[in-house]
This record gives sequence, structure tokens and C-alpha cells, in this order.
Amino acid sequence: MSKSEVAEIRRKIELECQSLMHQKNYAVTSSHAFISQRYVVLGNYQEQLARLVGESRAIEMMAEAYNGALQAGS
Repeated sequence: MSKSEVAEIRRKIELECQSLMHQKNYAVTSSHAFISQRYVVLGNYQEQLARLVGESRAIEMMAEAYNGALQAGS
């Protein structure tokens, strides 16, 4: 496992979560396709992480990133 690879994927996840939270704040004007695509991208990142750190840790990292985005958006 490359720590820098994991860190890069985590950074991308955080950016996607922030984008998603930003769009949810404007849900009236956000397209369903845009929001759905964000979740597809996040799922791909989770799969990449799972190959590097295992499924359980990947889920934990996704939750941490999502919760961080929620807190930042508050």
C-alpha cells in the first residue's frame, strides 16, 4: 500500500463530498444527474481504497470524509 496513493484518494473523496454538500444546499437547482454522478465517483474511490486498505477501513475513511464535509458545510 502506498501511503501517498491513499492520501491522494482521500483528498479526492473530501473534494467530492464538499462538492456534493455544496450542491445539496442548492438542491432545487441541482440536477439529479449531477448529484448521482458525484455518488458514482465516490463509489469508485471507495473501491480503490478498499483494494489498498481493506473494505472496513475504506468504509471508515468514506464516513470520515462525508462527516467532515457535513461539518464544514454547517
